[in-house]
This record gives sequence, C-alpha cells and structure tokens, in this order.
Amino acid sequence: MLMKNRARIKRGSILVVVLWAVFFLGALAVSIYALLAPQIGLVGRLKDRTRLFHLAQAGAQKAIVLLAEDDTPDWDGLKDVWANNEEAFKDMRLGEEGYVSVSYAFVSDGEEETRYGLVDEERKININKAAFDVLKQLFEVTGQTTSQTASDIADSILDWVDEDSDPRENGAEDGYYQGLTRGYACKNAKFQILEELLLIKEMTQEIFDKVSTHLTVYGNGKVNLNTAGKYVLRALGMSDALADKLIQFRRGNDNQEATADDNVFESAGSAATALSSGVSLAAEEADQFNGVVASGLVDVRSDYFRGESHAGLRYDDEDEARLTTKIVFVVDREKNIRYWREQ
Repeated sequence: MLMKNRARIKRGSILVVVLWAVFFLGALAVSIYALLAPQIGLVGRLKDRTRLFHLAQAGAQKAIVLLAEDDTPDWDGLKDVWANNEEAFKDMRLGEEGYVSVSYAFVSDGEEETRYGLVDEERKININKAAFDVLKQLFEVTGQTTSQTASDIADSILDWVDEDSDPRENGAEDGYYQGLTRGYACKNAKFQILEELLLIKEMTQEIFDKVSTHLTVYGNGKVNLNTAGKYVLRALGMSDALADKLIQFRRGNDNQEATADDNVFESAGSAATALSSGVSLAAEEADQFNGVVASGLVDVRSDYFRGESHAGLRYDDEDEARLTTKIVFVVDREKNIRYWREQ
C-alpha cells in the first residue's frame, strides 16, 4: 500500500512539473511572438510595398511602349493612343491581386477630370522659356491674382532663371531673398521642378495649386495647339472667344474632345487656314490667331509626356484596395525617363 501511495505521489509530481513546463513554454512562446509579430508584419508590408512598386513600374512601362506606337510623328493630339484610352490604361489586372491604372488630371475650361493615359507637357506654359506677358496673363487668369501680384510673380520668375543679379521692375534677386527671415540666394538658373516656384516672391501655396497644372519645366517653350487648354491659349494672347472657337474646332462633330473624330492641326503653318475653314472667325480674330502663330509660340507636336501610375492590391474579392502606391513620371519621345517619384 505504501509503495502504491509513493508511486501516485511520484506521478503527481511529474504531472505538476509537466504542467509548469507547458505553462512556461507557452508563456515563452507568447513572449517570443509578441517580440516577432511586428517584424513579421513589417516583412509582409515590405513585401507588399515591393509588389506595389513593380506593379506601378509595369504601368509606367506600358505607357512608354504605347507612346512609341504613336503613328502620327508630325503632330500630336488628344485622340492619340497615349492620350485618353481607358481600355488600355484603366484597371489593368496583373496577377490575382494586383491592378494598375495610368492616369492624369486633365483641366479644361477650369474643370478638372481624371483621364487615363498620358498628358503632354507641351500643352502647358514652360516657365523656363515664357515671356513676361505670357506669364502675367496666365497668373491673372488661372491664379486669380491681382494685376500687380501677377506682375510681381512674372518678373520674379524671369529674375530667377536669368544669369544676372539685376532685378526687373517688379522682380527679385539676392537682395530680396537673402533679406527674408530664412534667407536664400536667387538661383539664376532654370527651374528643375515646378515646386521651386514656391520660393518665388509673392508665390503662395494657394496660387501654386491653381496654376501648377498649366505649367511645365519641359520642352522648347512652344505650346501644342492640338492639346492646349483654354487658359493657356489665352495666356498666349488669344481672346476668350478665339480660344473657345479653337477648342470647338478641335472637338469635331460630336463636340467632345479626345474622341476619334477630333480635328487636328497638322502643322503650325497651315493652322490658320484649317481653323478658318472649320469655324467662323471675325477679321480681328483671324489677325489675332495669325499673330500668335507668327510669334513662334506654338507648334502642333509634343516631346514630353507625364503620367501617374496607380497600383493597388485587392484581397478576397474586396472592391477597394487595401494597399496602394503611385509613381509620377515624365518621359520624352525617345523613351528617356526625365522625372520619377514614388509616392
């Protein structure tokens, strides 16, 4: 009997030891998991970020390939394959969970809409090349500034890009910028990115947000008549009515821009004849348009193109993506990447 009791006690002790061991091992496992869980989650997120980057990169590369398929090298318009093409650029599925879209913000008559494809930079005013009158008019119309503020900004832009240190009438050079609380030098060189405009005298974030979609740092300074918006056309010296008629001509019979029946200007030299044959122009409007063409400020083709490649990952047939990323890029006609930023 005594032997049996001792055996029971021994088995009970072993059970207690085993239970305590299981308890401590469980506690240790929980502690280790608590330590490793953030790292495991981080690895998963990094893996997803890498997937997203490659998805967005694939979208940008597809846009570049389609750009190379442009079959009208002498002119570029909004009906080209790169310009407004939902079938080619919207919600492209890559793998079971990935998708990507290439789009841009298109501004027409002051209204902004999302279009799928690329937007040419030559539909905008090049701040490295533009003259005072063009810049002043653009800031008055799009930035909704006073005439004096527009003059200050326009002159200050010209001072920023010129190589001398002599301020223009309403401009600013080192004397102004170095006198600020956090002073800096006037660059006296070309803008490399649009955000540099925020360093310019009288420029505010509010004005910048209104005008930035109409400005560029790329190209030779000539504006594409086939793609420019109304505000840019007005900045070039066209009246409100003439700009409307030019856009009406481009829209064709369906009165919709970026569709198959769009009219295009095939050369700057023949643009006046094409416009007058397509819409009714008053004598002063014809003279005005001829003057703009003769000034050398316009062309009919583009060499630089911007897009935004939006990539996402969807899980379990969810409608909304849990993770997204965006690459903003600018590419030239020769497939050279001129700007690339992941957001």
